[in-house]
Amino acid sequence: MKSHMRTYSAWGMNQILEVLRILTSVRYNDPLAVFNRLALSDAIYLLEYRLLSLEDTAESDLGLRGIFRLAVFIYIDRVLREMPPLNLGVMVTRLVGAVKVIVDFGPTELLNSHLLAILLWALFIGRVASHDADEKEYFLEGLIYVCECLDIRQNYDFRKCLDSVGPALQPFGAQFEEAWVAIEELNNDRSL
Repeated sequence: MKSHMRTYSAWGMNQILEVLRILTSVRYNDPLAVFNRLALSDAIYLLEYRLLSLEDTAESDLGLRGIFRLAVFIYIDRVLREMPPLNLGVMVTRLVGAVKVIVDFGPTELLNSHLLAILLWALFIGRVASHDADEKEYFLEGLIYVCECLDIRQNYDFRKCLDSVGPALQPFGAQFEEAWVAIEELNNDRSL
C-alpha cells in the first residue's frame, strides 16, 4: 500500500496532463456507454484527489502549481463532467487572481519554455471557460504575452504548443480558432 501511495503521490504536471488526455479520449470515444461513464466518474474523483494533495515539486515554482491545479479543475468541470458545477465562474476568477501573480512578475526570466507552455495551456482553458468579458480580455492578454515569450507567431505553432501540453483541441476546436483570431487582431491593433 505504501509503495502505491508513493508512486501515486509522485505524479507531476506532465503525468496529470497525460491522465487528462486519456480521460478526454474515453469521454469522447463513446460518451453514452454506461461502463465508460462510471469508469470516467471514478477516474475523475481519483484525479481530483491527486490534485488536492499535489506536493511541491521543482515544477511548481512561483505559484505555477496553483495555476495548473485550477486550470485542471476547470478543464475537468468544463469538459469531463456531464453536469458542470455552478461554481465554475468562481474558479475562473480564482485562476485570474493566481495568474496575475506570475504574469506580472515576468515569466520570461523565471520559467523555462516547458513551464511557459503549461501556463499557455492554463490561460487557454481559462479563456474558454470564462463568461466575463474582462476575464476573457485578461486571458487574451496573457495568451499574447506567453506567445511572445515562446516566439509563437502562427496558428500552427499555437496549435502545436497547446496540443503538446495537454488536451485542448479535441473539445475546444472552435474556441481555439476564436482565440487565435483574437490574438492576431489584438497584435495587429497594437502594431498600428
